[in-house]
Amino acid sequence: MPNPDLDRVAAIIRTAAAEELLPRYGRLAAGDISEKAPGDFVTVADGAMERRLEAELGELSPSSLVVGEEGAFSDRGLLSRLGEAQSAWIIDPLDGTANFAGGLPMFAVIVAFAVHGKVAAAWIYDPLGDRMALAEIGAGAWMAGKRMRVATAAEPARMRGVLNFRYGDRTIVTRMAARCHRLGPLITLGCAGQEYLALCSGKLHFAQYTRLLPWDHAAGSLLHREAGGHAALFDGGAYTPVVNAGPYLLAPDRESWSEIRAILAGEEES
Repeated sequence: MPNPDLDRVAAIIRTAAAEELLPRYGRLAAGDISEKAPGDFVTVADGAMERRLEAELGELSPSSLVVGEEGAFSDRGLLSRLGEAQSAWIIDPLDGTANFAGGLPMFAVIVAFAVHGKVAAAWIYDPLGDRMALAEIGAGAWMAGKRMRVATAAEPARMRGVLNFRYGDRTIVTRMAARCHRLGPLITLGCAGQEYLALCSGKLHFAQYTRLLPWDHAAGSLLHREAGGHAALFDGGAYTPVVNAGPYLLAPDRESWSEIRAILAGEEES
C-alpha cells in the first residue's frame, strides 16, 4: 500500500489545528476540562481535533484503521486491532493536554501511518510555532524544507536528555533514577511530541520512556530514526506501535545508546 502524500497530510493537520486547537488555547472554561484518570486530562479541544482528523485522514485512506487516543479510551478493543490492520492512522490530537489546559506553550499534534504494524510515515506539528516535522521511511526527516539531524554524541555526562519515570516497574524505575546523575542535564516538557522535535533537531541527545502508547511514540520513533538516531528497547528489541511497555531508549547512535543504557541499568558498575 502506498503511503499518503506527506504534504497533503501536513496541510490537513495544520488547518485542523488552526481551527480546532488554537481558538481554544487559553480560552477553556472549567467545564471544558475533565480527567479520564487521575492526572490524565482531556479537553473539548482533544475531542474536536480527533474527530476532524479521523474524518479527513480517513477520506485519504478509507480502508485504513484509525486509532486515536480518545477513541481508544472509549473503545478498549481498538488497540488490539492495530497489529492486525493492513494499514492504520495513529493519532494524538493534542499531545500535552495538561500543558494546553494550563496555558503552557508545550503541546503538539502527532500523526503516524502504519503498514502491517510498522510505521511508514510520520508527522509532528507544533501549532504555536507552526513547526511541522515529517518523515517517510527511507527518505529522511524534514522540517521547513531542511533535513533534521540528531545531536552529535558526547560523553554521557555532557549529553542532555529526557528520563520519563512516571510509569513502569517501580523497582526498575527507582534503580534508574538513582543513576541518572551520571548523565547530563535532564528536562521534561510534559509533551512527547515536543521532546521528539527537540531530539530530532539536535537540541536533546537522548530520551527514555517506560510507557509506550502508540499515539505518543509511533511518529517520533520514525522521525528519530530518519534523523540519524538509534533507538531500541532495553532488551535490544525494536519498537513498534504494538509494543506498550519500555524502557525504550533513544540516542544519537548505537555506541552512545549502549553507554547510556549501561549507566541506567547499572552495568558499568559490575
